[in-house]
Amino acid sequence: MVQAQGESYALPPFDELIPLFQGGGLVLCLGAITTLLFAMRRNYGMALGSFTIMASLLLDIIGQM
Repeated sequence: MVQAQGESYALPPFDELIPLFQGGGLVLCLGAITTLLFAMRRNYGMALGSFTIMASLLLDIIGQM
């Protein structure tokens, strides 16, 4: 309906978002696994660091949108 009125979509087409989803999913999975492993070994400082790096990478990926 928006395109019929001559306006563009608010979001880019899905094909352009696929690399962002793939990159975000990879960062989220690896970050969650490393955070969990450090937490299980009771190395909470490294777990927090791993989580912080994961969050900053995800923000960087989202910022590319």
